[in-house]
Amino acid sequence: MVPRPLFHVLLLSWLVAFSGVRAAECNRDTESWKPCQLHMEEPGSRWRITMQGDQWQFSHDGSGVIQMRSKDEPWQAVRARWSESGALCWGDLCTRGEIPLD
Repeated sequence: MVPRPLFHVLLLSWLVAFSGVRAAECNRDTESWKPCQLHMEEPGSRWRITMQGDQWQFSHDGSGVIQMRSKDEPWQAVRARWSESGALCWGDLCTRGEIPLD
């Protein structure tokens, strides 16, 4: 398991490395993997994921707290974590693909 401070540095590095829109695969609630897109609005601060007409927005204030919401739902705090399969997850939404960490 990656220590929390190091994990946050790696997560922010990943977010800064992504600019614009990237193709990936995502799943939710352990569904099958489906094509999705990562849209970087403000690298490290605001991004969103779209998958088959659904959209999730993310906000990170630099304090380690990540907020996520889908559609017009209220924001909720989520923890970023690595799944056993190596996907990066926020709550029940996971994404995998080229995730540059260096």
